[in-house]
Amino acid sequence: VYNQGGVYKKNKLTQFLLKPSAFKNSVKEILGEKLASKYKSFKSKSLEKNAEKKPELDNETKEHLINYFSDDVKKLNELGIKTNLWKNFTNFE
Repeated sequence: VYNQGGVYKKNKLTQFLLKPSAFKNSVKEILGEKLASKYKSFKSKSLEKNAEKKPELDNETKEHLINYFSDDVKKLNELGIKTNLWKNFTNFE
């Protein structure tokens, strides 16, 4: 999984891993795909170890977001994009 969201401990390692950097991009390009793949694995494992519990949304906020995005979800269904596995959205098909 790439670009997985979450809440992470604030430390130098997570700051380095999460902050976009032209330097990191250049190093990955120079090192090649094999080492870049190892970096991605290291990053994923490190972030997993530094993950904190995600705060829960209150019910009022959840309901607001569901209502706010329901038309967009319906349009995605009309375009053939399957959204039936998305939580809290009714099946518009």
